[in-house]
Amino acid sequence: MANQKITQFTEATSFSADTDLIPIVINTDTTPANRKMTKANFEAAVTSSFALLAATASYVEDSEKYTDTEISSAQILDLHNTPVTLIPEPTDGSFSYPSKVFIKYIFNTTAYTQAASNNIQVRVAGYTGAVLGEQFNSTTIDSTADYQKITSIIQIAEPDAFSTKLYSPAAITGGDGTIKIRTYYSVVPNTF
Repeated sequence: MANQKITQFTEATSFSADTDLIPIVINTDTTPANRKMTKANFEAAVTSSFALLAATASYVEDSEKYTDTEISSAQILDLHNTPVTLIPEPTDGSFSYPSKVFIKYIFNTTAYTQAASNNIQVRVAGYTGAVLGEQFNSTTIDSTADYQKITSIIQIAEPDAFSTKLYSPAAITGGDGTIKIRTYYSVVPNTF
């Protein structure tokens, strides 16, 4: 073993005892020095590092996610009866918190007709009011051209365990275009 580099040692694939030695190099940034560590001390060091990571991980917020939804012409025509789910209801007891919506209307051959006061809304199921601070007004789908818009959700009182849906308070008629929606949201655990 004398005058042999660590990279030249025979590689072991498992330990045979807690007293097995692991060669390590410390102070690699300044003056490197060779040291040894037993398997038991190595496991203790790794375990305490994982315990530290586990303790701090609980403070990391869930990053923002998004979901893409394509809405057919038939679904648009039935939005007043059957809202389309944009964010499904969480099944693990957590809360989803929508933050913004990007809507893209793709015109086909015929524009839709809807009352000027009939704004398409993003709503949280079970929530009585519209979630969006700015709703998608009739020009979103009455247009004879493609249309896109992004809006932030600002009127939700608190995260909700319900799903988030696209809804129209009144019937939309005619038309054959489609809508693509990207909904951004965060998941908030119900335990902390």
